[in-house]
Amino acid sequence: MTKRTVIIIFLFTLMLVMVPSLWSYSSTEHSPLEIPRTNIDPTTNFFTQPLDQTPVATSPDPDEPLSKTYQNKAYEKIAENDDLILFLHPISLGIAIYDKKAQYHWYSSYPDFENASYSTGVKNQIASGVQIECFETTSSELIEIVRYSSDVAERTVHIETLSDGCLISLNFTKIGISFKVKIAIDGRNLITTFLQDSLEEVPIKIATYEKKYKLKSITFFPYLGSNNYQINAYAMIPDGSGALIRYTDEEYQTAYIKRIYGSDYGIQERSQLSGHLSNQQTVTMPIYGINHGYNQAAILAQITKGSGSSELHAYPYMYNNLNLNRTFFKYLARDRFLVFMTTADRNSISLINSEVYPTDFEVQYTFLAKDDANYVGMAKAYRENLALKSQTPGDIPLKADVIAQDYKPGLFGKKFITMTNYRDLQSIVGDLVSRQVNNLEITYIGWNKNGYYGNLPLKPKVSRRLGGKKDFNMLMDYLDELEIELYSYQNPLATSKSPLSSPIIKRTNLQPFVYRFDSSLNTTGYHLNPSVLADNILKYLKEYQKLGIRNLNLSYVGEAGYSYLYKGNEVYREQMFKIVEDEIKQLSMFNLGMNNPNSYLYPYLNSYYSTPYESSRYAFVTDSIPFVSLVLGGGVNLFAPYSNFVSDSQTFALRLIEYDLYPSFILTQKPSYNLRYTNLEHIYTSEYAIWRDIIGDLYNQINGALKYVKGSAITDHRYLQPGVSLTTYDNGVKIVVNYTDASYIISGKTVGPSGYLVIEGDS
Repeated sequence: MTKRTVIIIFLFTLMLVMVPSLWSYSSTEHSPLEIPRTNIDPTTNFFTQPLDQTPVATSPDPDEPLSKTYQNKAYEKIAENDDLILFLHPISLGIAIYDKKAQYHWYSSYPDFENASYSTGVKNQIASGVQIECFETTSSELIEIVRYSSDVAERTVHIETLSDGCLISLNFTKIGISFKVKIAIDGRNLITTFLQDSLEEVPIKIATYEKKYKLKSITFFPYLGSNNYQINAYAMIPDGSGALIRYTDEEYQTAYIKRIYGSDYGIQERSQLSGHLSNQQTVTMPIYGINHGYNQAAILAQITKGSGSSELHAYPYMYNNLNLNRTFFKYLARDRFLVFMTTADRNSISLINSEVYPTDFEVQYTFLAKDDANYVGMAKAYRENLALKSQTPGDIPLKADVIAQDYKPGLFGKKFITMTNYRDLQSIVGDLVSRQVNNLEITYIGWNKNGYYGNLPLKPKVSRRLGGKKDFNMLMDYLDELEIELYSYQNPLATSKSPLSSPIIKRTNLQPFVYRFDSSLNTTGYHLNPSVLADNILKYLKEYQKLGIRNLNLSYVGEAGYSYLYKGNEVYREQMFKIVEDEIKQLSMFNLGMNNPNSYLYPYLNSYYSTPYESSRYAFVTDSIPFVSLVLGGGVNLFAPYSNFVSDSQTFALRLIEYDLYPSFILTQKPSYNLRYTNLEHIYTSEYAIWRDIIGDLYNQINGALKYVKGSAITDHRYLQPGVSLTTYDNGVKIVVNYTDASYIISGKTVGPSGYLVIEGDS
């Protein structure tokens, strides 16, 4: 026997031994995972804390501001209705609002600032109702300067009284910038508007030199509601699930400053960190709130025009060495951006857009009193502006994102890896139903010919690799019989095709607008013109209908927001939002799901994915609250991030019950090690055989509570003691969640450690 023959026999024998063992590995029943519980200190900012019930002093005299002076001038009464009285200071342009129901005065400056040991400059800053920033464009460095409305040497003012408020003409004479601001009251709302059309920017001559200034930003009432630990108060910011910043005497040198709807990557440079590794929470709602006193007085501020060009600022105690808490919006009229030179060292120059963004800036302040003067009342006031759909009562849905296929680079091109074919998915669904998971929302990733990555815009063609038309039709018939919805996963705002054959856009600095997939292979494509969003789907409407697909999981659409160039025309972010909204309206024949979407799309949602279940938990944040759930619960399916990647499933289940969130998993039939070297390599645990028991147990635990409130909105949320929450719904049901290691007794009923109790009506 030759040496070559011996080697062949050895290799053949090795294959006979290894192949059956590999086969048995993928098909063997796995032992269920056991995930230990972690104890979390209930006084941390992962939780809400019991509210301080200390009152603040009320104001029985509505005309109190008439006796308050600054620079020898008192406030003047401008307008009054059944709910509010508006006062204006003629020098500083600061305001005071009297809320008749709350019997409380709100000032746009810290009420006791004149008696504080601040410098004259700081006092002018606090008193000012309007603050602007400007670029000096004759300087190559684009030097920035700040001006305040209270600085009488820098500006002139003309005030025209209106029936519901006033129109202010403000001219900063030394920098050549003038504009008009309208302030008015309407019911329980104060509405302040920067009229963009009134803006004038004229050169200023200094001796023989000419200087040009351009408006960078404008801020209204940055000290409205400001105070410190001496009163019981907090700010609410829409960070993650929602966050409170209580007015305490803890000192901080960092602050919360974030662009509404995230960065504008059509202008700003994108971080190099991969998307699936980033943990940044985006501000998806253009709002904030301020509360003074326990159920006494509160404000909900929301941007009604210009949100795409605005920032949210929340400054804790002693930030910038100022002993005040304050929260406000800043409108960015212009942005800096870099233009890269076509040189070997890729030098760049800093520029600003020549014209301000083509939109007014309008903020509506809604004044809340008594039982509505808290973060629950703020959510209720914001929800009233949304035309939400109604959910059907019954068992809650479980979201299963199922990976059908992906590819890895091969010697001769893409090598496709099948992870869950059509028959596999049918088998998984059948097993879940046998575990009493009867309500499923399935997103099938890569179900189509050639999958998802590198294949956009997606065409709804069945994949032979996954079983072909026969198996797909069997799957859809099976799902229809069980009334289970399947969502097609796609992104109509990006393309994988050549830019020469697609309506792609450019960044405002003329660079290609590259789209980066959430991919371990760093797969890229290009941004499409948002005006083709609906057409990329509707041109295949007959194919979708023939396949029985009625639902779309629109990746990226909900969170996208950017300025761009298309065929030489500049489209700014505020305009882009309007275009996307108009496109989404055309897809009304589909149920739509989106990942962490921006609030302007809330009315069109059936499902909200990756709903935050905590705030970012910055050091100055004192509480996490379920603000997203308070706004959308009962009207939209709110799904939490994947439970596959949660280390403590018991605490996570309790959080989902408290926040009215539904569980979700990402799954495959085959072991997840098969995803190595693919776009989805970062999905390190997904095999259904491993997760099946946990899925069933987790779902039935959560459904055991939330099935009683599906389709109902939250009307109250509070903590009875650290670690014990009480959530009340509009159908009368209350749910108590106990995160602690000790039992809690309520109304004669015991809530066990790490448990929950459903209280129906008066029972």
